[in-house]
Amino acid sequence: MELLEKRFARKVNFVSERYTFRQRAQGQGESINTFISNLRELAKSCDFGQKHDEMIRDQLIEKTNSRKICERLLVEENLTLDKAITLPQRVEAALKDSSTFAGITGMNNYSNPVNVSFLQKSNSQGKSANFTTKRPARVQNNSSNFSDGRRCYRCNSSRHLANDPTCPANGEQCRNCKKIEHFARVCRSTKGKPTRS
Repeated sequence: MELLEKRFARKVNFVSERYTFRQRAQGQGESINTFISNLRELAKSCDFGQKHDEMIRDQLIEKTNSRKICERLLVEENLTLDKAITLPQRVEAALKDSSTFAGITGMNNYSNPVNVSFLQKSNSQGKSANFTTKRPARVQNNSSNFSDGRRCYRCNSSRHLANDPTCPANGEQCRNCKKIEHFARVCRSTKGKPTRS
């Protein structure tokens, strides 16, 4: 068996294997965990010896597609391979959380008909349920002043109607009648003279 293995075993070209290793970069949309796993697999046939961990660490720093991860690793003192693996995972998770939060905030503060139509399209595909069902279609025109003089009776704005979820009077209490969902300047109550809110 030993003679057969020596005769037929594939000879490894370490120069070629190391070249392939050094060309490996993190792909667009590839997670940091997948990238690290592929580097480990490629390093097995490179015969780095005692430099094995250092080579993977350096390749991770140089070939990551995230500038934030690269900068975070470069400022770390005494960076081991274990640290070089855990730190990018934390940074990647934090970036995903922040982008998700920013996306939710952006959806809650839309101000043009393009965003409305996009959300309505998403609703038809089941991605944004219960959004358009609570609002009539005419709210799509809330991005500009109404030519017929219509105004929001909750805040007196000419840029949207009262059922617009972005109305600043939503959840606010009137200083005149103490009811919610409108300002005192548009209050229709006869309890007292409205004050400006």
